[in-house]
Amino acid sequence: MACTQASTSDLLPSGTGSWSVSYTASATGTGSLSSVAYADAAGTIQTVPVSGTLFTKSLSIPGGMSVSLAASGNPGNGTLNVDITSTQSGTEREVSNSCGGS
Repeated sequence: MACTQASTSDLLPSGTGSWSVSYTASATGTGSLSSVAYADAAGTIQTVPVSGTLFTKSLSIPGGMSVSLAASGNPGNGTLNVDITSTQSGTEREVSNSCGGS
């Protein structure tokens, strides 16, 4: 059975001020996204419907907070991909994950 969700998360270092966080979810090949869930600046999970193959969101999130991203959909003959990039004062952290079709 094909996967229907790709997810990833990261804990930003505490006591370091705010981080610029970029969430990206995408589907490749014949895949498509149906919804995305991400952690906002308060740590609340926001779920939004997505129609198509790309979702991006940029936020400023305080250090010490968890960031997470999950993308749901149908990978078809492609993949569902999630990526979180966090930057602050020249330091970059990146976590990603994907799941593929059958």
